[in-house]
Amino acid sequence: MWNIKFEDRLTDWVNLRESVATDSLEVQLNKVNDWWFRAPLSNHYLHLDDIDKWPGPWNLLADNIYCEVARAAGIVYTIFMLNNCNISSCEIISTDQGVLVSINHGQYILNYAPKTLLNNQQSAFRILKIVDSTILQKNIS
Repeated sequence: MWNIKFEDRLTDWVNLRESVATDSLEVQLNKVNDWWFRAPLSNHYLHLDDIDKWPGPWNLLADNIYCEVARAAGIVYTIFMLNNCNISSCEIISTDQGVLVSINHGQYILNYAPKTLLNNQQSAFRILKIVDSTILQKNIS
């Protein structure tokens, strides 16, 4: 999927969002997490301290370079574009076990592993940094 041209990646991403539009929040998050875990992981591309300079979702797909942080950004962009009113918070957190995405204050934690949604009740991550990902919404408008 990721070795295809940009237009096809974009179409697949749009299809993902459309296919989950009426699903429950948990199903949406599982499918979004799984989709982004298909991205080939590379070494550093984005850094948490430069969030205000991150590419928008279309450029992220066009660049086709995905470190752990870039995959988290892709997950967040996708979630924002779902416009699910059941989401009260969305944060990117740097932990001792990687860069994760926290939804609804840890009710759901993504970007840990494919086919895996965690929550803060079953996870004992040491949080190193929390980034309010709502800053990324400016890249969608």
